[in-house]
Amino acid sequence: MQANRNITVALDARPLIVPGNGNARYLEQMLASLFAVRPAWKWVLFSHRKLHSDYSELLSHHQLRLITGSRLPGPLWIHFTLPGLLKNYQHDVFWGTLAMLPLRYRRRCQAPAAVNFHDLNAFVAPGSMVRWNAWQHRLTNERTLQEARTILCLSGATAKDIRRVFPQTQNKRMVIVYPGAQMRSEKPVRPPPPVGNLEHFIFCVGTLEPRKNQATLVNAYLKARGTVDLPPLLLAGKKGWGDDDLYHKLSTGVYSDRQIHFLEEPDDGQLAWCYEQAAFVAQPSLHEGFGLPILEAMHHKKVLLLSDIPVFREIGQGNVFIPALDVDAWARNLADFSVLARTGQLRPRAFDPVYWSWHKRAEILAQALELTAAPTA
Repeated sequence: MQANRNITVALDARPLIVPGNGNARYLEQMLASLFAVRPAWKWVLFSHRKLHSDYSELLSHHQLRLITGSRLPGPLWIHFTLPGLLKNYQHDVFWGTLAMLPLRYRRRCQAPAAVNFHDLNAFVAPGSMVRWNAWQHRLTNERTLQEARTILCLSGATAKDIRRVFPQTQNKRMVIVYPGAQMRSEKPVRPPPPVGNLEHFIFCVGTLEPRKNQATLVNAYLKARGTVDLPPLLLAGKKGWGDDDLYHKLSTGVYSDRQIHFLEEPDDGQLAWCYEQAAFVAQPSLHEGFGLPILEAMHHKKVLLLSDIPVFREIGQGNVFIPALDVDAWARNLADFSVLARTGQLRPRAFDPVYWSWHKRAEILAQALELTAAPTA
């Protein structure tokens, strides 16, 4: 295969209809870096809805076409509308960014496909998803894995889950394409009060939903407050599904007198400020395909308390791991880390910014797309 072959990539751009979530941040940063490492490539982006205005600069790339608009919701659009659209626009490879290809893809579409699997939650953690979404993936993931020429996994843990749940994928090409650590903007921007008045705090980032397990962290913090002088606890993210009671208490300031604060839908500048000001970072997730805040925290030279799940072990080596639902263990470690932070004894693990750069990750993805598009692949 010729190196750096100039190709046209068509892709499912639906993650970019909303700002800020993990899928959107991954695709935005990866596309921006792909534009840099493969400047001659052409791109055709498809979506059932208009993309969010946050991505206007990204979409100004001179080698990009954007095709949007449909009366159908996304889960129907991809199966009933997208195949017809793909026939109208020449491309060498299709990149499925949401673990899904149109039904009977090989019969209806000519270009080979590479598909992102951020996780296999519908099979290994179905309770962590909205029911309709879990069933959507349970009905389509196996066929998508069969139809794809290349499977792009966000982590080694996801690749292992796929191999275990679908043994027939043993001979499939799988490429692990981690995200990068840098945020869109790393210029710190102080949030408005009361969060902006904080100086040092325990920081947790993630959409408020059961899978992220913030309720365990809040309960552990409240328990630890009775044993040691803790810094405030700051949770940042947006409302997801479930955990309505926790969201209500955080968003209305019910916990403020107990030094628990909430920064809703922070932008990257505010997140950068939070990482810089944090005493340490705590991520109690029950399940993750990756866990981008871990990279961001290590990039900002922060020590982490992490739930003991496979992907956190994979990328968070050198940090402290705690059983995800063990409130007592979280409380003990919050107390111990608070003392160490106050006395300047916390030491972050070594971090390689080149290895974890979006540029490095984009180069790996570009090579995978080239190999997928190659006639002899």
